Amino acid sequence: MDKRTIRQIEFKILEIFDRKGFEEVKIPLEELSLREDFTTDIARRTINKALSYRGDILRVSPFGRKYQAYQVGCEIIKEKISDADEKLCTETLLDILDYISAKLKKKMLIVVTHFGLAKKILGNYSEVFFKKNITEIQKLIDEKKISTEIARAFFKVFKDISEFKFLNGEKELKGVEFFAESLKSHNVVFNLSERADKDYYTGLLFSVFCKSVKFITGGKYSLFGKEGIGFSVNLTNLELL
Repeated sequence: MDKRTIRQIEFKILEIFDRKGFEEVKIPLEELSLREDFTTDIARRTINKALSYRGDILRVSPFGRKYQAYQVGCEIIKEKISDADEKLCTETLLDILDYISAKLKKKMLIVVTHFGLAKKILGNYSEVFFKKNITEIQKLIDEKKISTEIARAFFKVFKDISEFKFLNGEKELKGVEFFAESLKSHNVVFNLSERADKDYYTGLLFSVFCKSVKFITGGKYSLFGKEGIGFSVNLTNLELL
């Protein structure tokens, strides 16, 4: 994708944030180094606000390679996130997805999970599943510590939220159901094995893909005794399309 189109998308996203009531904030760099993410810095400094941001981050890939990415995003930080906060985040994401989908004339795939639900189901064995250690998973099944049904469900991609119901996570599914219903104009699937690359996420998690390129990630989290919900758009990854 050419840089002109990327700039148009960035400005439109910022316009949507502004229209939805997010206040743009600039977080200073610490020790003259690039940040790893914005969420931690914003949550450390903020409470009871809906904020937007833009800037560079520095990440390390699973293979140890450092890479720089330019993000725009939003965060809602409260003592406790309400249904209204989740609705605001979801509606903001939908407006952005509708715009990008129309702009690129490409379909979006939204992969949804719930970290708290996965932890509840798997308990002490959750790390084995998140690491996809097939040998250990088979051992748990053989020892009847995890049922075959649960193991299969963890790696299955669900196309309908009702298929999640047998996992007995109705409380956790409430936010997932609202999120999925609100975004049903796009292609939404559910996968319990999805995991965020940050350990502060506690609830709803989602990633957005276009032609197998992941360019949006977000969800609900807990940091510094506060709750938050938000997402970031990786404009650097959009350049790959």
